Amino acid sequence: LNTLLNRLAVVEPRKRDDVSRPAFIPAGALDRRLKQIAARKLEKDIMEEEGDDYVLELRKHWQLTNPEHQFDDIPELWEGHNIADFIDPEIEARLDELEAEEEARDAAGFYDSGDDSETSETREM
Repeated sequence: LNTLLNRLAVVEPRKRDDVSRPAFIPAGALDRRLKQIAARKLEKDIMEEEGDDYVLELRKHWQLTNPEHQFDDIPELWEGHNIADFIDPEIEARLDELEAEEEARDAAGFYDSGDDSETSETREM
């Protein structure tokens, strides 16, 4: 530890004279910065312009290597599995087939039990 402390030195600068030395920003750089600030449209300004139609879109500022991917849907995960892997593109067609089959069975009387066991008590309910 002592060998390390011998190699370290803490130095605090002292003022050498009374001359003021403010930070220097070139005029061109200052003008460019002011133009950028004036030209930049803030999200708050857009929100005020659009009113109730405003939708916060956080992805519009993403800088991706392929800009086409900017607004792609982000896959959702559930229990470590990507839900998009389990989506069946033909689900609507299969559901329509099942509903048609169910209507055909119902029309054919498949679900009728055949016995009228309704009593006066169950009718009152």
